[in-house]
Amino acid sequence: MVDPSKIKQYAGRFGKGLLRESEPGVVAGIINELFHEWNVDIAKVTDHVQYHRSLWDELDPRYQQALKKAAKLSDLNFLTPSFVIHAISKEFPAVASLFLSWAAAGEWLAHQINDLKKQISGQTTD
Repeated sequence: MVDPSKIKQYAGRFGKGLLRESEPGVVAGIINELFHEWNVDIAKVTDHVQYHRSLWDELDPRYQQALKKAAKLSDLNFLTPSFVIHAISKEFPAVASLFLSWAAAGEWLAHQINDLKKQISGQTTD
């Protein structure tokens, strides 16, 4: 007979491993859904870059709390500007191209990602 504690032990490891493997795909889907919800286009990104708007400040507090809880499950080291650009490249090709071709937009995106990571980990921002 199988020891139930062993099943629990290995199932926990398997679940965590499965979560780590599937997490980038889930996050890519969430990014695309948020871009659709926010009607992101070149004009909106240009405005945000030029006026140094913070995406964190625009997130609904419910989303902020959900992100903080999700971050406790794993790290977000995979979340980089390249990851975001790749994630949106099929559904938002013009915006992805803007991030790649306009240095200020690429820098803004990198700053937003770093700020997001700091916010959800409880660190203070610059």
